[in-house]
Amino acid sequence: MKTTISPPPPPPPTSPSQNYAGPGDVECDFCTGEKFRAVKFCLTCPASYCQTHLQPHYEGDALKHHKLVDPDRNLKEKLCEKHQKSLEIFCKTDDSCICMMCVVTEHNGHKMVELETEREENQMSGV
Repeated sequence: MKTTISPPPPPPPTSPSQNYAGPGDVECDFCTGEKFRAVKFCLTCPASYCQTHLQPHYEGDALKHHKLVDPDRNLKEKLCEKHQKSLEIFCKTDDSCICMMCVVTEHNGHKMVELETEREENQMSGV
């Protein structure tokens, strides 16, 4: 039996002027003309989406399983430079954050943990 997780409900509508990207906001990659503020970044696509352009990710079967995260102006720093995939794994052998492609291609046999696990362990040990 397959369990599916429903996406979070979309945020309440705001006035159009509040939706436009301002200084320090991440812009939607799909808006033309004046761009709306991005509400999510898809790590699978990879692209930033305003609420309107994000809807297919909640409604379409092909996009429902994409990994959505909060938009971040520094997101490029969180993507693997080599593969443009999200950094999800911490390689303890090399003391570095890596993507799943790196696991297969360059870090085979290394000691690894999920990035979130490493972060939690560091917080608990005061690092």
